[in-house]
Amino acid sequence: MKVGYLDAKKIVKELAEIRIPILLVGPSGVGKTTLIHELATELSFECLDLRLARELPEHLGGIPVPDEKSKTFKKYLYERIKKVFDSKTFLFFDEFNRSHVWQRNSVMSLFYERRLDEYVLHEDSILILAINHGEGYQVEDLDIAILARCAVINIEPDVVSFVQFVNEKYDDVSYYILPKIEEIFERIYKDDIEILPARTTRNLEFALMILRHCKKKQHSYEFTKKLLLTVVPPDIAELIMLNVNYEVIQKILTGEWKNDENIRKITDEEIVPIISYLRFRKYRNETEMLNTLEFLYEYYERKNLKDSLIVFVKIMNSVIDNKKLFLSVYRMLSDSHPIKKFINDVILEISKEEG
Repeated sequence: MKVGYLDAKKIVKELAEIRIPILLVGPSGVGKTTLIHELATELSFECLDLRLARELPEHLGGIPVPDEKSKTFKKYLYERIKKVFDSKTFLFFDEFNRSHVWQRNSVMSLFYERRLDEYVLHEDSILILAINHGEGYQVEDLDIAILARCAVINIEPDVVSFVQFVNEKYDDVSYYILPKIEEIFERIYKDDIEILPARTTRNLEFALMILRHCKKKQHSYEFTKKLLLTVVPPDIAELIMLNVNYEVIQKILTGEWKNDENIRKITDEEIVPIISYLRFRKYRNETEMLNTLEFLYEYYERKNLKDSLIVFVKIMNSVIDNKKLFLSVYRMLSDSHPIKKFINDVILEISKEEG
């Protein structure tokens, strides 16, 4: 997903609160550096702005110097680098994909361990990379390890922000530019390259961090999805944001569904994500599990799909903490209970498969 300057600024601010490292992608002049400096000022962060293509490797990684006490070498860091380890800082590494491999190794050390040798990053500091991507740039390909450790924000040229800039700074000559501004932007920025987040379980953890953050701050569905698209590809974001009716889930777990005819009338489209959640959740007690099994028994019987319940039970039991509860539910049921008979069939089926 590509976003304009103003949206990108809002997204970076939220990700900084969650402490997720950030990769800014966009053509030269799109406002990546300005965005970071403005936010650092607004949030009272220090800002270390390093243009890696113009720095020597030792400027970031430090210079080895002998230590008489330990009889080893320690790294001497330049003062402008060293001071940022003591205060909350935006560590902004621009032109990352034009940097030397030694520099990238130092940056990766900060990503992996949040430290450079004995120097540990302040717990609130945020790592931010920026790259120019596409034709016309002498750049290196990005390592998948970087994409798997960042939220990716593709910034596209923002006509609205540029118009505001022109009106504020060049009002006296704006009539030359503004009538044709949209066509001009189309000709300036022809490159349509976009970098997607990596497909890793680490990215899914980032997604969970974002979902918890957005739930706490009561962000809208639309803004939550924008944040998710920085850490997972669009197809995964769509699955995550698939509308799940949590109120119905609670009624199933508590058994309230038995007295609510509306739940029996919900569509298959609504019930599919609910069942997907129920089969993988960790159940707190026997009551929750029994209520769920009774609901699904009735649902699948009504749909003449009882074999699907066998699949559900198998997957539900793949969650380790559910196995003991499942056995406990089985023991507490009377032999005449239809669920117990069904469980016997499931046990028989599993035994056959496992030999």
